[in-house]
Amino acid sequence: MKDLIGNVVFVEFYGKGYYSGSSESHSAFVTKEFFEENKETFENYTPYFHELDGKHSEIEGDVNINLCNTEERLREAIKKVCEKDDDWMIWESCLDGVDGVVDQYNFSQSVESKITSKTVTTYMFDGIEI
Repeated sequence: MKDLIGNVVFVEFYGKGYYSGSSESHSAFVTKEFFEENKETFENYTPYFHELDGKHSEIEGDVNINLCNTEERLREAIKKVCEKDDDWMIWESCLDGVDGVVDQYNFSQSVESKITSKTVTTYMFDGIEI
């Protein structure tokens, strides 16, 4: 994990419905070099999310960039990638036609393949763990 600190950037497109509170997230990891080459593409992209506030609704989302330059920031990115809904908006919409996208997609998939999420269930009876 330490070899990723300062070498990867976590990109997230996030939208939240104004009325419903429903949200959607598209996120991926890219190398720092790729991000720097395409920084304006990411920063100038406006993600739109549909039907979060009901049929035919459209929400303008946000672009969140995490440079993962500390262990804490990288941990935040790892937790968020476990909660993402998808990543197609990054690869197929924002970066459509950009050189090196396939390599970055494979890089992101290799990073994500090392991440696992575990849920621990604790059973309680009358406030006492059983």
